[in-house]
Amino acid sequence: MYENISEQGSNSGRPIYTNLSLTPFEKGAISVNIVVLCLHWAYVIWNYSDLPEEIPVHWNTSGEPDSYQGKGFIFLLPSMSLAAFILIWISANYPHKYNFPVPITPSNAKYQYVLARKFQRVVSAFLAFQLLILSNITISAIHNPSQTLTTFMVLFIIVPILILIALFFYYRSYARRFV
Repeated sequence: MYENISEQGSNSGRPIYTNLSLTPFEKGAISVNIVVLCLHWAYVIWNYSDLPEEIPVHWNTSGEPDSYQGKGFIFLLPSMSLAAFILIWISANYPHKYNFPVPITPSNAKYQYVLARKFQRVVSAFLAFQLLILSNITISAIHNPSQTLTTFMVLFIIVPILILIALFFYYRSYARRFV
C-alpha cells in the first residue's frame, strides 16, 4: 500500500516518509473535490453575465442582504476553494510537520500520516461544497430579491461544519488507540 523512502527526521525525531501513495479513499475525496471545484467555477461563470453590477455579499440576522460588492466579487468563493485545494495538496506532502494528538513513532507514523491526509482531503471537499452553496445562495438571492436567507439555508451551511468538528473529535479519540 505504501511506496516510501523513509528516514529519521532531524528536528522532530519523527520518521519522514516520502511518496506515500494515495489510498482509494483519498483518491475518491480528491475526485469529489475536483468535480465540485469544476461545477463551482462553471456555475459562477455561467451566471456571471446575468449578475447586476453590485451583488449582496452579507446578510443580517433577519436574512436580508446588508452589504454589497461589485459583481466580480462572485469569483472570490471559487478562488478560495481552489486556493484551499492547492494548499492542502501541497501540505499533504509534509505530514511529518503536522501537530498530532498522539506521539508519532516509527510503528504508527505511516498510519497517522495517512489518517491525517484523509482528514485534510475531507475538509477540503467539505469546504469546496460549502463555498459552492454560498455562491448558490448569493446568486439565488440576486435572481429573487424577495428571497431572504432562510433557516434551512443557514443549517445547510452549519451542519457540515458541525460534522467536521465531530469527525475531528472522533479522529482524536480513534488516533489515541494506535499510539
